[in-house]
Amino acid sequence: LPIFSLKTYPDCISSRIPVCYEVKTYSETITLPDNNDGYIIAYQNCCRADSRNVAADPRTISSIPGATYTAIMPGKNILPAGNNSCAVFNLKDTSLVCYQSQFTLDFSAQDIDGDSLSYAFTNAYDGGSFTSANDAVGPDQPAYGTVSYQTGLGFNGTQPLGSNVSINPTTGLISGISPDVGRYVVNVIVYEWRNGKKIAEHQ
Repeated sequence: LPIFSLKTYPDCISSRIPVCYEVKTYSETITLPDNNDGYIIAYQNCCRADSRNVAADPRTISSIPGATYTAIMPGKNILPAGNNSCAVFNLKDTSLVCYQSQFTLDFSAQDIDGDSLSYAFTNAYDGGSFTSANDAVGPDQPAYGTVSYQTGLGFNGTQPLGSNVSINPTTGLISGISPDVGRYVVNVIVYEWRNGKKIAEHQ
């Protein structure tokens, strides 16, 4: 597996402890017929690590705070002619940030079709009925449930890092004053626009 090491550390960290992560890539070619409604592509897994902004009692069948990631492909009702490729996020890493400090995190995406992109924070999906990372079944059918945020601490899907952090809807740049020490679930949705019309989304 490709292993990447963190190369850029915030100035507030004096000890450059090694930080690395692995990237797994899965690929498959599937030909689906055109239809009017389009398709939802979903990847689902259990076992999201505990996070400060998500409640310990997740709304998920497995009672484990898992995750679901989706991309929506347009059908002929939205895109009567032409083709579309999903926007792909540039970020492939976790982020190391000092608490109560000014920070930026680039959550932008690229679109090979040249479609316009816009960004927003949104509720993160939970892991559905997955109970193990080794589940050999496919994801549940939509609609998907969302995690329970620690609203009493000031967190929700549109403010996953609190009220002092925002995302630029044009650039996808997250910035602000970081919250207290901990791990946080941050879910970004990117919308694709063509000729002023929203045609697809990926989160």
